Amino acid sequence: NYCFWLVISRNYNELNSIIRQIKKEKIDTSLEKEFMYQLHGWAARGEKKYSLAISNFKKAGTLAKKNQNEYALTMSYLNIADTYYIAKEYKQAEIHCEQAHAMAVKNEFLRWDNYARVLEVKILLRKADMNLRTVIRKLLKAETIAKKMKDWNLQCESLILITLIYRTLHLKNLEYKFRRNYNRKLDVVLRGLAEDDQQIIKTIFHYDALHSSSALRQIIEARISVSPAKLQHYFFDLLHLSSVHQIRFYLKKYILDVVGIDKFGIILYKNKDSEGEFWINNQLAKTELTSIHQSYFEKLRTELECQYYTVKGQHFCLVPLKLKNDLEGIVILSDWGEYPFTKSEKLIIKLSGFYLTIILKKIGEYEEVLEQREQLSNLITISRDILQIMNLDELKKQITLNAIRLSGAERGFFINLDENKNFVFDVALLSTGEKIDKDNLKISKTVLKDAYESKVAMNTFDAVEDQRFSDSESIQRNNLRSVYCSPLNMHNEIFGFLYLDNLTSMNKVIRFNEKLLEIFILMAETAIKNSIDFEKLSIANQELLKIDQERAQFINISSHEFNTPIQTLKSYISILRDPETPENVRQNTMNIMERNVDRLLHAINNILQMNALGTRGIQFEKELIDPGDILKIVYEETLALAETRKQKLILKIAQGLKPISGERITLINGIKNLVLNAIKFTDDYGEITIGARKSRFRKEESDDKESLIIYIKDTGIGIPSYELDNIFREFYEVADIKAHHSGVTEFKSSGLGLGLPITKTIVGHYGGKMWVKSVKGEGSTFFISLPFAKKTRKKKGEK
Repeated sequence: NYCFWLVISRNYNELNSIIRQIKKEKIDTSLEKEFMYQLHGWAARGEKKYSLAISNFKKAGTLAKKNQNEYALTMSYLNIADTYYIAKEYKQAEIHCEQAHAMAVKNEFLRWDNYARVLEVKILLRKADMNLRTVIRKLLKAETIAKKMKDWNLQCESLILITLIYRTLHLKNLEYKFRRNYNRKLDVVLRGLAEDDQQIIKTIFHYDALHSSSALRQIIEARISVSPAKLQHYFFDLLHLSSVHQIRFYLKKYILDVVGIDKFGIILYKNKDSEGEFWINNQLAKTELTSIHQSYFEKLRTELECQYYTVKGQHFCLVPLKLKNDLEGIVILSDWGEYPFTKSEKLIIKLSGFYLTIILKKIGEYEEVLEQREQLSNLITISRDILQIMNLDELKKQITLNAIRLSGAERGFFINLDENKNFVFDVALLSTGEKIDKDNLKISKTVLKDAYESKVAMNTFDAVEDQRFSDSESIQRNNLRSVYCSPLNMHNEIFGFLYLDNLTSMNKVIRFNEKLLEIFILMAETAIKNSIDFEKLSIANQELLKIDQERAQFINISSHEFNTPIQTLKSYISILRDPETPENVRQNTMNIMERNVDRLLHAINNILQMNALGTRGIQFEKELIDPGDILKIVYEETLALAETRKQKLILKIAQGLKPISGERITLINGIKNLVLNAIKFTDDYGEITIGARKSRFRKEESDDKESLIIYIKDTGIGIPSYELDNIFREFYEVADIKAHHSGVTEFKSSGLGLGLPITKTIVGHYGGKMWVKSVKGEGSTFFISLPFAKKTRKKKGEK
């Protein structure tokens, strides 16, 4: 520290004396050698042997690295930078000063960090084009830190440099203020020193520069003013840059270097009513622009001239970016309180505002072209992606999400029309992809209704102010601004709607690109059509596969159904041919053959009847039928069959049933099929009920009118729930084909699988319906609902 004081006070005789004393001690460690090189460097610099001084400082730095002594290494960098500065090699001085500063910051060497800051300022002052506002900010910070650390050396140096800069800028009040502070501090430093020492200290701290212009020029290089022509070239050169990102970068650099302000922002307006968004921002938050500033903003909008004012010691400037009489944007400049904007700065700011307006207009056009190109590229990608989606629900979601991204909307909806032309909100999403609560949609029903009635897209940038929607309660209540709604057509009919808005950001105006969205809508309609067609084809393909499976199953079952009785007949024919066959055996054989013939006829009749029903080949003669009559016939015809299985057959017919209209024999056969099935799939000693009553529930009714309900209930094996949808299909049997065995009433015996489809077809022909309830292992109940016959008025003269 003492040696450093000798360097500051330029007492090189005393410094050389210390060097000689240390040499006598013959210290030979690496640490002491490093310090000795520092001392030799200072001594050489005092003798103006700058090359030798730098060589010694570099040797000291090498040893500091070897010793891993970053404090000593920082000192070496600073000494080298100081020496280059004194030798007027400012570029090298700047390089080593930056190295020292980085090392000091890294290790939190606060004093040397501040020392590097002041040295950096001294180097910058030798640059004629360096903005003094940037320099003064660094010095004000350095002086504050030095004062806090009680570093009188750096504080004095900072104060004199600040004073000299204000003098250069002709800011007399500020010059006087800091000159007074400098004199006070210098008086404290000089107190008690000999007159010669006082003179040395004054020389060190540039005291003579306060009174001599030539001495001032040794510290601060004469300024080079920025000409309007130079400004014009600078701004127009920006147009040659290849990207908007580069233009932003160099505009920031221009404001920092030329204007000298490091706290600024450029706000651009999309239209006169928009709030405006930061296009460039550097250390300036919107929250700082409190109500105090608003009067100046209003004044700027009215006068379209630069506004200069001070808030809490900081100087602000608002620069209008105007074309003709339209305000395109505002440049906001703010210092940290260093000094008011000077006349030369105001001229630069005014010219910069003019050129910047032209540049931003060109950039806006360029950005618009780039944005359109990017949007078209995105549209192609989106179209390719959505055209590959075949699931309709997923497609609706992706159409909505991509429409939000393409338009910049905050919310999006995919709205369908149901069969009653009611709006159904299938998809409701925020721009983040989150779902919107469907009980709190807050959409404009007016816009939706207008799009539905006009069958064209509806678009408004400010729905609240749009005269078309002045009577819309939903728009006024929800304060809607930007809204877009387009119908989605399918085969010249409205399939649904795509609805976009900005409810969650009400002050943000979205200018929807209608042409782009129009193309997107066409793509979406194509994708929806493809999805629906794909679904139809998939269903048709499944049906074809099902038919193919049923055909194969029919061949297997029918082969079995026909083969079994034929083989039986064939085997019994040989018995009849034998003349020695006893009469009782012969009679029994003929009975068996007759039953097998009946089985063949039953199978053939079922096939013929199903085919006729399917091709509408059967015409039913209708007559009034008492439900009780046909159920009694079914009961009587199946009772003997049930008794062979020791089953209990019950008949339950409610009183007061009205007649139905139909063909008696057809209905009997249809109901009989159900009873025969019940007998087949109910265990011996089981119970089967044939019943009839009026409909009790709305869902039981046919054509929403009171109907006859016929039910066949058994205590059989039941039907698995997964099979319930299949049992009414043609040729379908619940039992495994491999375990198939023929029969009319035998337990679990199977047929062609046509009984239930035939019955259901007959019931449907009479305007009725059929369904089943079943629990596996507990039994099944088959229901038939048939409309009661309509009352007919008698003609005159008819009894």
